[in-house]
Amino acid sequence: MTWGYYFKKMVWGVIPILIVYLDWQVSQDNQKLTYMLIFSVISGILYPFANKIMERFGMLFAKKEFWKKDFFTSATGGSLQAILFIFCFVFAIPLTLGFSVYALVKHLAKIG
Repeated sequence: MTWGYYFKKMVWGVIPILIVYLDWQVSQDNQKLTYMLIFSVISGILYPFANKIMERFGMLFAKKEFWKKDFFTSATGGSLQAILFIFCFVFAIPLTLGFSVYALVKHLAKIG
């Protein structure tokens, strides 16, 4: 993953953080919003990694040409992109942790 890719995807990860932060500013004493803000910040930072994991996972099942078809790039396919964004943001923490554990186990198996 390059820095350019990370920062390009980070823009999309910051949007939910801003939404939750603005809501948290109105009622800072709400503990539920405080937890949501913490979760949003962590997920926003990890969002580019989760998006990359989902892209790699999708490439296991279909070639790049399949994902560039009109259905996925047109305005009607935009809803699929929104679903992918929400999925990656919500599951950013478990996806990143799971992939990190997988990469660590793979690396340790290669060494020993």
